[in-house]
Amino acid sequence: MAVISFLLLVAGVMAIDVILGRFGQMTFSGDGTNAVAAFGGAGTTSYAVRFDGQNYIESAGSSGLLSGGPFSVEIFVRQATNNSAHAPIFRAYLEDEEEGYYGWQLRFETGGASLRLDWYDGEQQNVGFDVGLSSFPRAAWVHVAICWDTENVYCFTNGVLVKTVGVTSISCGEVTAYSGSGEFDFGGAMISSGCKWITGFTPPTQLVADDDTLYLWPCTEGTGTSVGETKTNLSMSFNGDPLPAWVTR
Repeated sequence: MAVISFLLLVAGVMAIDVILGRFGQMTFSGDGTNAVAAFGGAGTTSYAVRFDGQNYIESAGSSGLLSGGPFSVEIFVRQATNNSAHAPIFRAYLEDEEEGYYGWQLRFETGGASLRLDWYDGEQQNVGFDVGLSSFPRAAWVHVAICWDTENVYCFTNGVLVKTVGVTSISCGEVTAYSGSGEFDFGGAMISSGCKWITGFTPPTQLVADDDTLYLWPCTEGTGTSVGETKTNLSMSFNGDPLPAWVTR
């Protein structure tokens, strides 16, 4: 009887291993954050755009990317083990020679050790702050969310609130959507109206549009030289030499 129980236990452990192998290992739980399942699942194939430090993706300019009302941004990112660049993970901002900077950008700090959010709330005025991670993970997918309710900006990694900063305005204008110039994988981004979260939540494993979605770049192509946008056709084109590469995630 004891032998049978032991064999059943072993079989159960092996079954769990098979399930995790099929649907993706859980990744990143540093700094007390929740683990988030890897992308994909049975019968699905997901893609990401890989940057080598010399290339990037960028959209045409659009005034719709910024507004004075509350909004939320979600990004999936996987940092390379050797990334050391001061690189924008995702941004909706533009530098104007006369007026200064417009919008916001989420970026790796130099060395890739932490996240920083630059927030431009007036002409040439930057409210910049570290998001709160002492060491951003390498070679692991992370869901990052930035939510603004017109009074505070809330920063989340894998569903855990890691930073809250009071910000009451943002400068608006025509900006571009941009990602790259570092060594990391971009797994998609979504911009929504409204402040989606102010407390912790269970992070999604993929980005899915709903009634509040303004822009969605799901990275479903796997080929070609642009990342399509499903709501307004504001695609992001590949730039650099060599161009960014599609990879399976």
